[in-house]
Amino acid sequence: MKNKDFFHKYINYTVTEKPTGAVLCITSQCNLKCTHCFNDSGNNTDCISDEKWLALIDDLLDFGVSQINFSGGEPLIKKDLLIQCIEKISAFPKVVIGITTNCCYFNKEFSELLGSIKNQVHMQLSLDGHTTEINHITRNDFAVYDSVINTIKLCESKENMYIQITHIVNKKTVPFINNFLEFISKFKIDMVLIGPVLSIGRAARQNDFTLTDEEGLEIVREVLKLKEIYKNKFSLVAGSPGKLYDLVTYLSTSPDWLVVDFLGNVKLSVKYPYIIDNVFESGVRKSWNSLIVKQKEDYYIEDMIENLLIT
Repeated sequence: MKNKDFFHKYINYTVTEKPTGAVLCITSQCNLKCTHCFNDSGNNTDCISDEKWLALIDDLLDFGVSQINFSGGEPLIKKDLLIQCIEKISAFPKVVIGITTNCCYFNKEFSELLGSIKNQVHMQLSLDGHTTEINHITRNDFAVYDSVINTIKLCESKENMYIQITHIVNKKTVPFINNFLEFISKFKIDMVLIGPVLSIGRAARQNDFTLTDEEGLEIVREVLKLKEIYKNKFSLVAGSPGKLYDLVTYLSTSPDWLVVDFLGNVKLSVKYPYIIDNVFESGVRKSWNSLIVKQKEDYYIEDMIENLLIT
C-alpha cells in the first residue's frame, strides 16, 4: 500500500489562464458495449439540447481554445449536431478538430466534409486487433473491424487529417502486439498509441480481462522498445501502464484541458468521475476557474488516492 505522502510530492500547483483545448462528450449513447469502456457508455440518457452544445462551441471559440475534441459514447450517433459544430469551428481554421470514434457511422460523405475544411482534423480511431476475431474480443461486434479499416482508407488520402490509432491491450490480446503493429504499418498512420486496459468503468467488472500495474508496465516497456523499428512509419506512443502511474502523471501535470461530459459536467479527467462544475450553468470561464482552483484541493486528491488506487 502506498503512503499518501508518496502521491502528494508529485502535486504541481501551476495553473494556466485558459485551457489549451476542450473535450466534449456530446452523447453518452453508443452502438457498442466494449468490454474495456471506462465511460460505461450506453447506459445513460442524453438531455442536453443541440442548441446548448452549439452555444458552448461559440463560447469556447470566444475563449480562444486551440483544439476542440468530440467524444462520447459514440459522437457520430449525433452526426447532425457534430456537423453543425464542425461548421462553426471551420470559421476558425487554426482551431484543431478532434473526433474519437469507433467508426461504425463514418462514411465517405462525412470524410469529404472533413477534408473540405482548412482545419486540421485529428481522427482518433479505436482498433484492438489485427484480425476481426481478435478485435471482437474487446469490441463484441464482428462488423466493427471492417468499419475501422474503411475509415482509415477514407481518411488517409485527406491532407488535413491526422490519424491516430488507439490500441488497448488486455490479457487475451497481449501476445498479438507485434502482429498488430506489422498490420497497421501498411496504412498511412500518423500515430499509434498502445496501452493496457485500465480497471475503470466496464473493465473494472472483468477480472479475467484487466491487467495488473506490473503487467501494464511490461507492455509499456515492450512498446518503447518497438518505437525505433516503426519510427519511419508512425509515432509509436505507450499509454498509461496502470492507475497508479496514471494518477502520478495527473498530479504532476498542470490542467490544460476542459473536460465536459454528456450532462455538461466539468470533470477533473476524462477517465475519473470527479465533477467540478457544470459548464451550461456556470459558463466556460467560471468553470475553468473552478477547475484550476479545485483540481489540487486535498479533498479530491485524498479521494482519488483512497478510492481509485490504494487497495
